[in-house]
Amino acid sequence: MRDGSVVVVGGGLAGLVASLSCARAGWSTTLYEGSGLGGRGSTDVVDGFRFDRGAHALFGGGAAERGLGELGVVVPAEKAFTTGSAVVIAGEVVPFPDHPLALARASWLGLAGRAALVRFLLEVGLGTAPTAQTAADWLDTVADGPGRTLARALTRVSTYCGDLERLDGRVAAHQVHLGTRYGVKYVQGGWQSMVDALAAAARAAGVTLHSGVPVRSVTADREVRTDRGGEQPDHVILAVPPDRAEELLGRKLPPRPPPARVAALQLALADEVVQGGPRRLVLSDDPPVFVSNFSAVTPLGPRGAQVVHAIRYGTAATARADIEGVLDAAYPRWRSGVVAERWLPSMVTVSSLPGPGAGRLPIDACGVPGLWLAGDGYGPDGHLADAAFASARACAHHLGASVACSAA
Repeated sequence: MRDGSVVVVGGGLAGLVASLSCARAGWSTTLYEGSGLGGRGSTDVVDGFRFDRGAHALFGGGAAERGLGELGVVVPAEKAFTTGSAVVIAGEVVPFPDHPLALARASWLGLAGRAALVRFLLEVGLGTAPTAQTAADWLDTVADGPGRTLARALTRVSTYCGDLERLDGRVAAHQVHLGTRYGVKYVQGGWQSMVDALAAAARAAGVTLHSGVPVRSVTADREVRTDRGGEQPDHVILAVPPDRAEELLGRKLPPRPPPARVAALQLALADEVVQGGPRRLVLSDDPPVFVSNFSAVTPLGPRGAQVVHAIRYGTAATARADIEGVLDAAYPRWRSGVVAERWLPSMVTVSSLPGPGAGRLPIDACGVPGLWLAGDGYGPDGHLADAAFASARACAHHLGASVACSAA
């Protein structure tokens, strides 16, 4: 055991990864979480069906998948497929061209649209896509027409972001690259399975987990105060969003990009109203909506119904109507088969959405030695859960580096 202590504030994915990483490195580690472990990675049970807080996917080749492997945490997950997926164009449902033969048959794209889409997919697959300025600027390099329409929809579903005018083009291109080259996985039992596996590994590594114990403040000299009193560890990792970090510290952090949000309609639909419709994924560019049938990949509730997530990027007043319109096109009888539902009108998907020249805060942005930041709103690497894992692992690494520098 190192002669040093770490307190992690926040029990979401970043907090659990940070605490496990620190404990594995030999630090005496304590984690405080004000409510339940998991944060936005939690899974809620609604009428017997498991709903993640959004349509979460684990990107192949990303920092989250690598981090789980490095930590030895096994999370059963199934690779999602696109067979039987669809695109909604002007209210018409057409097959998603997910392989060369399907692309050749996609007459709705036209010859120019096919050529534009092939070039787009080759560029992102090879990692050679132009990435100047914003994601919107990048997509404007794709020839105008249905090919660009589908490229926009693919970029949104890969980044979980509809604000392409604000998103850094490099981040967007990398996410599409991961999705098209390595694919994505859906976690069996929902992301709560990942949360539980990380928590179990953290306890086994010696982390003291305090769930339901909120931290009230963190002082400039690293005193962590709860209703149970205070303690002053050698290092504190704030694994919370930037606005919550400011509340705890009682001061402002440096300027950073605002968050990205979506509206989500989560449904359990009876088998009979889903059968005959798209099996997996439905993409729409106008309105900017995607629908994903998770039960086509992994079961998330009782037999006889399928868990379907419908997401509208942004928080427009028309969000629910936009989602329902796409569902009407994809599954015309869906309204008669609703077994369970949950409406989330404004859900944060990324705590700080990086734009060109306006990246996320660094993990040492507090400016106080021994005080670190972890989560999807910090650090230069990754996006979504990948950013949470990357920043948490970076915090654990820099703790050791800072001790070595002090000793030197």
